[in-house]
Amino acid sequence: MKYKIIFLLLSILLMLGMTSCNLGKADHDTLAIIQQQPDSESTNTFTNLHLGNIFDFSLELPHADTTWVNIWVEGYQQGTAMPSTSLGSISYGNSPNKIDKGHMGFGMIHLANDKKAIFLYAPPTYTQPKIVDFTNIEDGPSVWAYAVGEDPVHLRAGEEILLAAYRQIQGTTMESFNPTKEKLKNMMENDDLLLLLKMKVDMKEGAS
Repeated sequence: MKYKIIFLLLSILLMLGMTSCNLGKADHDTLAIIQQQPDSESTNTFTNLHLGNIFDFSLELPHADTTWVNIWVEGYQQGTAMPSTSLGSISYGNSPNKIDKGHMGFGMIHLANDKKAIFLYAPPTYTQPKIVDFTNIEDGPSVWAYAVGEDPVHLRAGEEILLAAYRQIQGTTMESFNPTKEKLKNMMENDDLLLLLKMKVDMKEGAS
């Protein structure tokens, strides 16, 4: 039942691409404009229906016909990097449209027996929810945190950005999320579970 609700929400999000908020004017070098949407309809629906957690963003590609987008989740479990294939990624581009607008993000569904399934979405596609084995992780404090501020972020060709993070540790307290290089290294080595949502954009070869 939860999967059916997730698929419905993702379909609605992808269809509502052209109704996304205005992220401002892009210059010639900007390939993507992204902004966090913590109070979007999808975020609130996830919360109200107790489906899990979701990071939602508005995404605009002002040169969509010459842009290639890569979105992925990078994970660390008790200091060890998780296989990239177990967490999911989306790679797309060369749109028939000059400009594309829509929602993109990362979600975690809470299943029975403490199992979890994660998924990614971005116009015009999404990944099937994938069950990930976190059985070695004991219950403890967890936090979902955006790594970008409230203002729109402009990305240029070749730029990689950390968008958000999910953290879980054993114990009773956790420091606030701080996405500096030093702090991230410490999280990778010491958090029981760290999931990082990342994105990179490039120009299609031969485009100018």
